[in-house]
Amino acid sequence: MTSNTDKQSAMSFKGALLNKLRAALHPVRSSLPHFMGMLTLLLVAGIVAAGAFFSRGHIAAAVATLLLAISICCALAGYRIAGIIKELRSSATTLSQWRQLFFNAQWGIALVSAYDSKLLLFNPAFATMHGGERLALFGCTIDSLYAAPGKDELAFHLAQVLALGHCRFEAECLNADGRRLPVLIEGSAVKTAQEGKGFIVLNVLDISERLLAEQRLRQSESLLAQAQAQVKLGSWRLDVRQDTLEWSEECRRIFAVPADAPLTYQYFLDAVHPDDRERVNRSWQDALLGMPYDIQHRIVVRGETLWVREIAELEFSADGEICIGVGTVQDITDMKLKELELLRSRTMIRELAAHNERIREEERTRISRELHDEMGQWLTALRLDAAMLQMRIVPSDNQLARTLCDMKESIDNMIKAVRDIASSARPEALDAGLLSAAQWLLTNFKERTGVSFSIDFDPEMAAEVFGLDEPRTVAAFRILQGGFNFEVHNSTELEKEAS
Repeated sequence: MTSNTDKQSAMSFKGALLNKLRAALHPVRSSLPHFMGMLTLLLVAGIVAAGAFFSRGHIAAAVATLLLAISICCALAGYRIAGIIKELRSSATTLSQWRQLFFNAQWGIALVSAYDSKLLLFNPAFATMHGGERLALFGCTIDSLYAAPGKDELAFHLAQVLALGHCRFEAECLNADGRRLPVLIEGSAVKTAQEGKGFIVLNVLDISERLLAEQRLRQSESLLAQAQAQVKLGSWRLDVRQDTLEWSEECRRIFAVPADAPLTYQYFLDAVHPDDRERVNRSWQDALLGMPYDIQHRIVVRGETLWVREIAELEFSADGEICIGVGTVQDITDMKLKELELLRSRTMIRELAAHNERIREEERTRISRELHDEMGQWLTALRLDAAMLQMRIVPSDNQLARTLCDMKESIDNMIKAVRDIASSARPEALDAGLLSAAQWLLTNFKERTGVSFSIDFDPEMAAEVFGLDEPRTVAAFRILQGGFNFEVHNSTELEKEAS
């Protein structure tokens, strides 16, 4: 059955192309009567001339003239026949090439009657695409091969082909198993002189892979939009050559720009906070000269101030002109609010630490003064009592004298320890400034450890360093005191210099 179908398709196709061939050879057929008339006139003229020679008795001349006329006619006829044969061979070659193209094309090609929309001719790709036996498709109307919802649209598009001569549209054809196959159809009208004998040539292309790729692209764009919305990150693209500026959906949401609103640089600049506008414009102008563009600034959207971060990369041509710019805009308002909250927390912690240090220093001052004043007075009185007792004892009582001497020495050591503790907690030299307190600390450190230090400083900085207020003076002294205490436990050098 398939062999018969192939023969039938080939014969139909050959018949259609032969009609084209006849149309191409129409000038040859139309000029043939004129050519035959010319040969007839030439032959008649030769016969008349031969008859004239024969009537005068010139038989040889008559025969020669007749043979010459016959030879000329035969030569012209042979030349003409050779030209016709050459044209026929060229047409046969063209016919073979078109036949190979028709049957080997990977897209569907069909010839449909303009009168009743029946299939007249189609290639194997069309039959495979529409899922039917080739013999069964002959004579079928074209709308019977397509899905029901699109039949009315198909009829409309075929009418458009006949009216306009050409039309392109999409449809869904039905396979043998009822599965729908999306196709792109391009129709062209072929009109003839006879009414009702026109044709429609349909080129049918399977676009299922293209639609699948478009669906995947839409899914990717949707995922990208969701991801940008989650991180509040929009993107934009500037094409200077095409004079186009494209913003992503999230970018428009950040700036509260409608989807159909035109986008310009001035529109963006107007949304920037007035206090940041000059800085943003200057950064963009620098970026046009090749500088990096990474900036944080404020924008005003619907009366609300937001923070954004913008990053852009610009591409330049060989002559230094900007071609394309690609960038991102991220809403960092929440991050800025957290930074401000963190800054406030750090400020509060510093203030609390300063308050604690102030309370601690006040407590040290109080303890130092109580040790120096009250305990010092009691120890001094105790030493005076011991001295008076020593003067009243019997000189011969050596044991009691030694005991009193040891007691006085212990009291002196205790007085010295109290003074050291009071000075360590709050040296009196600290009231005279940082320089006096530092010199006292160096002297005391040398007495305790035998390690000598010296302090060198720039005289021009003396007024700034040693003219600090009391809280900063106390803080600087405590830092220096902590360093010396650290050296007591870790240093083995005999001479050091602190700057």
